[in-house]
Amino acid sequence: MYSLQASQNQFQSNQGLYADASCSKLEVAGLTTVNRRDDIRRLLGWPLIVIGGHVVLQVFAWTFFIMVEKRRFIALSHPVATFMSDHAHLVTLIGTIISTVLAAASSYFFSLGLRRSIALNLNRPMTLGTFFSTVSISSRSLVLDPRKRKWTLMSIVLVLLTGVQTSGLSTLLTPVAITIQTPLTGTEVDLSSNLLAQMQSSGALDKCIFDTGTLPAFAAGQTEAGYAAAKDDLDFPASFTLMSQNFDISTAGILPMTLLDINATSWFPGVSTIPGTLQPTDDLPKGLTERYSMVQQGFTADVSCTFQNISTDTTPAVILQNDTVQSWTNNLVQDDIVYTQMNYSQCAVPEQSDNSQRNYVLLVGCVDGGNYTLVLTSGGIYDFLKTAVCTFRPKITKVRVDYTDADLYAGTIETNTSDAGAVGDEGGSAGLSAVTTIVNMVFLSQATQTNTMGDEIKSLIANVNDDAAFVEDDILGAMENYIRGVAEYSGSVFRACLSGKNGTFLAGVPANMAINTTGVFSSDTFGWIHESATAGWVLLPGLIVALVTISVVLTAVAKHASYGEHPPFDPSNSRHLIAAAAAGGLHGTFTSTEEEDIRRAESYSVVLGYIPGRGPALIRTSVTESV
Repeated sequence: MYSLQASQNQFQSNQGLYADASCSKLEVAGLTTVNRRDDIRRLLGWPLIVIGGHVVLQVFAWTFFIMVEKRRFIALSHPVATFMSDHAHLVTLIGTIISTVLAAASSYFFSLGLRRSIALNLNRPMTLGTFFSTVSISSRSLVLDPRKRKWTLMSIVLVLLTGVQTSGLSTLLTPVAITIQTPLTGTEVDLSSNLLAQMQSSGALDKCIFDTGTLPAFAAGQTEAGYAAAKDDLDFPASFTLMSQNFDISTAGILPMTLLDINATSWFPGVSTIPGTLQPTDDLPKGLTERYSMVQQGFTADVSCTFQNISTDTTPAVILQNDTVQSWTNNLVQDDIVYTQMNYSQCAVPEQSDNSQRNYVLLVGCVDGGNYTLVLTSGGIYDFLKTAVCTFRPKITKVRVDYTDADLYAGTIETNTSDAGAVGDEGGSAGLSAVTTIVNMVFLSQATQTNTMGDEIKSLIANVNDDAAFVEDDILGAMENYIRGVAEYSGSVFRACLSGKNGTFLAGVPANMAINTTGVFSSDTFGWIHESATAGWVLLPGLIVALVTISVVLTAVAKHASYGEHPPFDPSNSRHLIAAAAAGGLHGTFTSTEEEDIRRAESYSVVLGYIPGRGPALIRTSVTESV
């Protein structure tokens, strides 16, 4: 290997440009020491721009990321979120442009730092192979040479890192649709309360147990609820309303939980309002759409029906009596009008007879231990219902309730009853109210020649069987679900009756008869939200690029701080490169463009010098054995 002095002498001899070995006409940049005070000045030049630029970008990105992580979410104002919802593509474009600008700035600082560091490192000998590779990397170009595995791998990594910065920053900075969840708590009447059982025994609950089934506000909803439950079992969509609130399939025996009081004067005589039962644990964020979900106590019943032939001698015993109607004016018998009366020989709920015309559906009920027995009979066009005996076992359940809109009157309430946690409610007030409601429902649905319940079950059977054949299992299944749906509807009405002010209780449900509920309020808007603890990976490409650039710059400045002012030279600038090569310092280095000659030339070491009258020059100093 040639020494630096020998290379300089050889260059002088070949060119005849220098008088002696003292290099009186050749001044190699960086060979003159400078005062220590100039070191700070150099650091305050382009190194400060490169380092400061990267630091500012990283501080901005990581500060924003940490803010989102710490606050869990950052939501945009409602007007801005509305604009984003209406102009999603424009928002994506703006976010991408901002991310591209920031990524371009990072890439610029990376390229500037590497180029200036290459120029500084040329104060000492550098092989042309290393020079070519570093210049390619500073331009964010790949070095694809199997002989230069280190440089190839390094170029691939750095090019990828600088390239993916845009996607990482876009992921971080572009607002997206987010859902903000706020915990909710609430209270509602506990149907399993011992105090409720005591009030039932004293008769304090009679109004809610026996009268709610005949209130005009709920008469139509009873059959709608039964019809919806029967339709759902056949996979037909169904919904109905209760107290102006829309339910999907079933109420599941819950009372809708609200943030505000509800006016109940049109539903329950004498009752003023049903108090709001929800308490947010924090301020509820305003969103484009808002909804909430709660886990509440519900009510339902296990209903099992069978067809039986019954009479006064069977158990249960039922008396059927047919008669004609006499004229009100002349006391003459009108043979064309016949009514049927059914009495349960043991007891009835409520204490009244059911009567109808030729086409009828009749039902009576009686307490059977802690549960109930329902007896249904039919005639005329409803004789496909035959005579059925149903066991009715009320139970208290756990229900997940989804309120699809925070405005209850604008959305739908969806209920999902859990099989776990259900407990029997034998002899409970809710069960007695449900049976009373079911009996009243059948009685009130009977018209002169039709019965609403019978018509609805008949239409369902016709939809199941195209030939209109009445299969017993289908009939019994529809009947069971119909009765269950009415029972769940009754459970909701019973809760509402107990919860109103100036009703059963003066100020609503007392605390010692209430049960706590929990849920979550969800607000859909636009902004930034914490995804996971590993979400910061999107910033790693930019961080690695910044650390590499800063390390290269600091190393170059530290190693070459003792050298003097460097001539202006940008190795990635093709004009600078041609000018430095044409100055004459590379004479004899390149003999042709053949691959072998290029490979040999890459083993030569060069420094950046200055030739008077020609400017900066790449000067060959020695020959090495490998690149």
